[in-house]
Amino acid sequence: IALTSCTAPEQKIIPYLKQPPELTPGVANWYASTCGGCSAGCGTLVKVRDGRPIKLEGNPEHPLSKGGLCPVSHSLIFGLYDSERLQQPAIKGSPATWKEIDEKIVQQLNAVKASGGKVRFLSNTINGPTSQATINAFLSQFKDAKHVVYEPISTSAIRLAHARTYGVEALPYYKFEKAKLAVSFGADFLGTWISPTAFTRGYSQAREVNAVKHEMLRHIQFESCFSLTGANADKRGKIAPAEEGEALLYLAGLVADKSGAVNGLPEGITSYQPNKLSEPSKAAIEKCAEELVREKGSSLVL
Repeated sequence: IALTSCTAPEQKIIPYLKQPPELTPGVANWYASTCGGCSAGCGTLVKVRDGRPIKLEGNPEHPLSKGGLCPVSHSLIFGLYDSERLQQPAIKGSPATWKEIDEKIVQQLNAVKASGGKVRFLSNTINGPTSQATINAFLSQFKDAKHVVYEPISTSAIRLAHARTYGVEALPYYKFEKAKLAVSFGADFLGTWISPTAFTRGYSQAREVNAVKHEMLRHIQFESCFSLTGANADKRGKIAPAEEGEALLYLAGLVADKSGAVNGLPEGITSYQPNKLSEPSKAAIEKCAEELVREKGSSLVL
């Protein structure tokens, strides 16, 4: 009786009554997918064994990530087996069936359509054109319908900034492998910023020196907190978050003056002198401006 607890639990193996032709017990299948851990949308390969996803790997044929995958994406697989996940749908906290949920939603949507009311569709960032087209087709049935996108860490400010400067509301993709100089202001592009997996691959190519490529990318980082990107920089300057705006305006003015541009400052600003920047920071910005002008056409400011 004392050793009863030491016996292995009994497990029964039940074979398929009608086995799918593409599935062999014990042999894993691989499926191409897209990571939803952030807005980068890296390509993944999902290892599935007996109908259960068990591992994520990077897809080498993906045009952006090219086989790379960050730790966040690798950890997403554990969320599928979280014991605290909802086991079934619920209505006001009470368990319900999918049939009950569907009937209730369809009933309310029909009522909204008849009255011309508002419909809001909430989702995370949609990377696939097919999913976006399906959402648009659904919302087109209603008079007042909007698609609301929410992310815990939003990139909307970057998209809106590019809409104002370039006329296209989109997240930029930087080709580090073609650059000779990269200057970053608080952008942890190797760790968390926009698409670190894709940026890391291009950055590593630009930093590689071999028999064919004799020059490597020079990297200058200005930041307030120590980051993974700052740890890899050739030159790291410490500036407070309140100084970033002044530092950028000062840098833009210096680059415009040194390159002979009419005005490199935002609209309505003809000249700028920083008031909050410390003398070491000003000296670092001035030296950075000289390097940017020298590497004109092959430099990045992030």
